Amino acid sequence: MEHYFNKIYGVLLELVSRFLLLFYKQQKERVLISCSEGMFFNGNSKQLFETMFAQDKDVYFITRNKKLFKKLKIEYGKNIVFSYSFMAVKIFVTSRIIILSNGIYDITPFNPFHKQKKVINLWHGFPFKAIGAKMNNLSPKEIDEFLKVYSQTDYMISSSEIESEILSESFGIPLENIIKTGYPRYDILLSPKSNLIENLHLPLGKKIILYAPTYRDATDLILFPFDDFSSRKLNEFLLEENILLLVRLHKNDRHKIGGKISFNDNIVYLDQDMLEEVNEILPFIDLLITDYSGIFMDFAVLRKPMIFIPYDIEEYTKDRGMNVDLFEIYPGDIVDSFYKFKKDVKYNLENNIQQNVKLDSFLSKFHQYQLGKATQNLINFIDNI
Repeated sequence: MEHYFNKIYGVLLELVSRFLLLFYKQQKERVLISCSEGMFFNGNSKQLFETMFAQDKDVYFITRNKKLFKKLKIEYGKNIVFSYSFMAVKIFVTSRIIILSNGIYDITPFNPFHKQKKVINLWHGFPFKAIGAKMNNLSPKEIDEFLKVYSQTDYMISSSEIESEILSESFGIPLENIIKTGYPRYDILLSPKSNLIENLHLPLGKKIILYAPTYRDATDLILFPFDDFSSRKLNEFLLEENILLLVRLHKNDRHKIGGKISFNDNIVYLDQDMLEEVNEILPFIDLLITDYSGIFMDFAVLRKPMIFIPYDIEEYTKDRGMNVDLFEIYPGDIVDSFYKFKKDVKYNLENNIQQNVKLDSFLSKFHQYQLGKATQNLINFIDNI
């Protein structure tokens, strides 16, 4: 019932906003930020908002998640607005700059694309998988419709030349409008919260592995796709090596965890409800396991070991295609058996080699801009638009 009410009420608010845009005066310095279809507080948008708020900027964060709204309101007060409110209309109309991380639905029920406003899309990760105009499984008409929406974006940000080119081609945005600031969320990695592990009530004194596979829209996720795998063997290995395994699925896949793995003292499900911003825990992770998730782009900043399990890459990329050859750029080991998995985990945890040719090559290609300064770089850009 609430869903239908919000939909109808949202149409009313959108109509009111269109009318007020004709008369309301914009505030030159006002910035309205959202992300993740208005449902989460994470990634580049979170880091940007928190920094601008700390600098006493005229900045607001908008969400249509009522539970999240109430939580953030306690910490940030009037600078948090609920999407389905007349206060949201006022803030939207008077904001000159709109910040997104996904697309138009971040700021539902309002349409951010208006000639008086500047729209910056921070995106939410390197586009390894083809998107938009580069997708193999979209018809010319579907591509035209995609570009019609996203090409209205004034600016996007990137962390490398190759990313800038892919974003420009995928979204139909001029290359000169892809701003080379780096990702604000990378800054979190270099300023970790020292008491995070204790706050999450995780056991101390263990090596910590994070297994974070990507979202699959057409295939089924298998966490350990090995013929020689068993839950008993995994538990014995973790216990023997004093390892804590954290498992985190993509936010669109998290409801599929049932039956994938058995959780116990050695294996903990790090759901978004437990920790919304995964980058906050990355500095405390000793080893990352993933497949095609952009999380390894972030983790590389820390120069720590990674293991990859790309067991279904042919099926995964069959329809859409890929923007890069992952097997060529992976800055870590690829495993295809539980025996090799155990061997590689043990070796990497014992050696923790921070200097290797693969990682150096990866960083020089995908992290070309100064790390630790991305948020301020972006704020400086916003201040001078």
